[in-house]
Amino acid sequence: MEPIELSVVIPVYNSEDTIGAVVEPILHLYNALFSLEIILVNDGSTDASRQECENLSNRYANVVVIHQETNGGQQLALMTGLRRCQGNLVVLMDDDMQNPPSEIIKLIQKANEGYDVVIGKRMIYNQSLIRKLVSRLNQFLVFVSTKQKISFTNFLIMRRAIVTMIIKDQSPKPVIQGLILRSTANLANTLTEHHQRKNGKSNYNLIKLFKHWLTIVRYYMPPFVKYFLFMLIIIVALGAATGVYFIIDHFRRNWS
Repeated sequence: MEPIELSVVIPVYNSEDTIGAVVEPILHLYNALFSLEIILVNDGSTDASRQECENLSNRYANVVVIHQETNGGQQLALMTGLRRCQGNLVVLMDDDMQNPPSEIIKLIQKANEGYDVVIGKRMIYNQSLIRKLVSRLNQFLVFVSTKQKISFTNFLIMRRAIVTMIIKDQSPKPVIQGLILRSTANLANTLTEHHQRKNGKSNYNLIKLFKHWLTIVRYYMPPFVKYFLFMLIIIVALGAATGVYFIIDHFRRNWS
């Protein structure tokens, strides 16, 4: 059996309208260039994504489908795909066409310069203000921890050696970015196109984004930064509570 050169791992959640538009261009563009496999991890979708994935698998021999009966989240779905994939190079990407399949070649070309991991950096940030803020915080933390100005997105490529290290993690709540930063400092960005979501909406709201960011922190933040962040949160919370107390007290005095 021919060794797999390129794996593309795609977590799928309620993307019945887009998953075919992601998978088929990948096959069209890269089947002739690489020994290719596509791993679709259906993460407990409640629409027709399950059947769409099965249709693609039945149509194309190198499309593999894994069904998770409950929604465990994007990070767990990615870990499932990483444990199943076999490629020497492994691409991670979303199921919503925000990263065009034609941009994968840019990741491959940059990785061929000798990097362990290459992350797509958006040319234009088609993001909400909240997501931009979280991205900036994330970039700051990566710089504090690695002294590198690296932007992380969900569109990236890594070598087999990095995958092998990542899948050793047994955490119930893994974070791929944190595991990458634990595994290597040989990282790079490359500019890639980023499109607006064609259908549906993001599964991340403000609370989920903040929780995800806090989960990332434990993987690679130096102890002194953790303590600083913890104290900052306490000070902000106490300040907010004090402000609320004085406002309530002010109105109470005026009403009495």
